[in-house]
Amino acid sequence: MSGQERDLTEGAVLGHVRAVALPAALSLLFVTLYNVTDTFYAGMISTTAQAGLGLGAQVFFLVIAIGIGFRIGMSAFVGDAIGGGDGDGAARAAVQGILAAAVLTLVTMVGGFWGLPALIRAIGGEQDYVNEAVTFAQLMLLAAPGFVLSNAFAGILTAQGNNVTQERAQGGAMLANIGLNPLFIWGAPGLWPGFGLNGIALATIAAQSGMLLFVAWRAMRSDVMQGTSWRDFVPDMARMFELLKQVGPAAGTVSVSVLAGVICQFFLRDFGEQVVAAYGVGLRLQQLLLLPVIGLTTALLPLTAQNRGADQPNRIRQAIQQVAAIAFGFVGLSIILIWLAAEPIARLFNDEDAVVSNVVAYLRVLSGALPFFAVVFIAQNVLQGFKRPLVPLFIGLWRQGLALLLLIWLFTGPLDMGPTGVWLALLVAAGSGAILSLIFLIRTVRRSDITLWTRKGVA
Repeated sequence: MSGQERDLTEGAVLGHVRAVALPAALSLLFVTLYNVTDTFYAGMISTTAQAGLGLGAQVFFLVIAIGIGFRIGMSAFVGDAIGGGDGDGAARAAVQGILAAAVLTLVTMVGGFWGLPALIRAIGGEQDYVNEAVTFAQLMLLAAPGFVLSNAFAGILTAQGNNVTQERAQGGAMLANIGLNPLFIWGAPGLWPGFGLNGIALATIAAQSGMLLFVAWRAMRSDVMQGTSWRDFVPDMARMFELLKQVGPAAGTVSVSVLAGVICQFFLRDFGEQVVAAYGVGLRLQQLLLLPVIGLTTALLPLTAQNRGADQPNRIRQAIQQVAAIAFGFVGLSIILIWLAAEPIARLFNDEDAVVSNVVAYLRVLSGALPFFAVVFIAQNVLQGFKRPLVPLFIGLWRQGLALLLLIWLFTGPLDMGPTGVWLALLVAAGSGAILSLIFLIRTVRRSDITLWTRKGVA
């Protein structure tokens, strides 16, 4: 037993939000700093390497999305059983999820070896950085177990209100990555030569494998897994199917962000590698600014799942209202930071004026989308806690798929706005997604007698 599990159905809601959200936010901070480190070192190699990393990593995110889908799906599935007092059901769901994740990891590694290069070449065309992106993505497949299985184990812990383990694991991986990157990029004298951009992939393989071992060890010592027996490890196709009904749409929702990246990369490639590199840098800086909001809103998933299982709608309302108030405070601070310090921050990653100017333009336009992202994240986590993962998927397909495609075509084609048209399309698409998210959130919670606007019952 780890001693870090929490009963989210009793006690102060704000206390639970803080206890669950802070480790989640720190975990995401470490993930983003991990990615920022990769971007920084790639920029030290060359702008071409930085563009190749941006494209290769974005496509490889399809693999990471499967792992995140398992974490979200298992958190909702196991958390609901915990809230309903079904310890045996929670244990069986956890074990079947691990088995399913192991099988899917193998399938992904085999299929990705041929599939990822084809997708990269379709997006990048004949650009110089495409070959580097292909090799990078194929090598990264060796890190797939670290991404998929570690997230499956993390989902078991999240369902129990334990995000501390994931936070520590990501922090350790980030520190390892900082040290391993230069070692693999430029080599160790007398031991091995430098591997350039591929060294970043090798560093990730080592760091993520270590993280998997740590998270798995902590999950197996948790309350849920302590209740397992050998019978739980016998494949149960019916239970796996029920779990995958949560995992699939959740992974799809995360994967849609790759679709947005594919669309943006496709239209940006005609503007040159400086613009492509700027998009990669700007996107990661935006993610860094959104970390407090993302981490905060992730607390809504286990809180909703456990309290839904325990039939306590008032606690779900309290959680939504309190998280929303804090999230919009962070959004305001992020917008101020963008307008005051976008340029000096951008120059930390690339000192080419063309790259920096595009990063600044991206961040300033997308600062207007930060409130929309907050609404989307709140709705997404609550809906997944209510076991309605298809709704965020459909909204994502609109926001980061069809709407974005049409808007980029309009702004860069008939309106001829250049790269700025891509940034504006992202802004408008985010706004439409926020409106849809709010509509579905209100409809879903009302079915559980939750009225978001009232202060009745709020602690």
